[in-house]
Amino acid sequence: MYFTNYTENKILNTLLGVAFAGVSGCFLELLTSQPSDDGSGAVPVTYTGYERVQIKFSNPAAMSGNIGFQNSEEVVFAQADADAGTANWVAVYDSKTGGNMLFYAPLQTPKVIKTGTAPVVRVGEAKFWITGNFSSAFKTSILNVFKGTTLAGFTPYVTLFNGSPEDGGSELTGGNFARQQITFSTPAQTSTGQAQISNTAAVKYPVATVNLGAYTHDAIYDAATAGNLIAFVSGGADTYSAGDMTQYTIGSISLSAN
Repeated sequence: MYFTNYTENKILNTLLGVAFAGVSGCFLELLTSQPSDDGSGAVPVTYTGYERVQIKFSNPAAMSGNIGFQNSEEVVFAQADADAGTANWVAVYDSKTGGNMLFYAPLQTPKVIKTGTAPVVRVGEAKFWITGNFSSAFKTSILNVFKGTTLAGFTPYVTLFNGSPEDGGSELTGGNFARQQITFSTPAQTSTGQAQISNTAAVKYPVATVNLGAYTHDAIYDAATAGNLIAFVSGGADTYSAGDMTQYTIGSISLSAN
């Protein structure tokens, strides 16, 4: 799936404390070509009686090595009164007409729309999943927005792990070490089509008073202690010894959504 600029900004703004309100209803559009990330260029199928149809999603779960969901009910469009070409893409909107395009994806099997046929998306045929370094829990929360659950805004904190935070890794503790708050910039579009945020101030851990041991991953949480894992990345193995003080310079922590 490809998030539109609208959705990318909504996701990243949660790290600036701004909630992403749950979508009260999602509507599927059949497209004859790929739209742009700003929602422009979307060319819907056209014939008398055609309109977007509401789509309902399954609970987020493991899919294609990531976290995704699929349509939990058939999506049946009006019967075509004329040949209407081929639908190669689908887009999901937050309104039956107008509104905001939320995300889009190619159809694995294009739908050729002939006179007298009613296009149908079978249960499980529309699959969407999120890739990237967001945690499984955060990906799940994002997808649940499209099922009506608001994703609350929060204050992000960075920390260090020895091993993957999602695969049995352990967070560094003791010796004056503590998670550090991050202040992010507002989302901006990059040349590669992603929305991105980065830290606007240097982030410094306190000087370690004991040997903290090895660490391999940087992780972002939504709380100073405990809380929920938001994102993580392997930063290469290193050791945090007594007297060390690790810091991130301005702009060196970045997150993107696409």
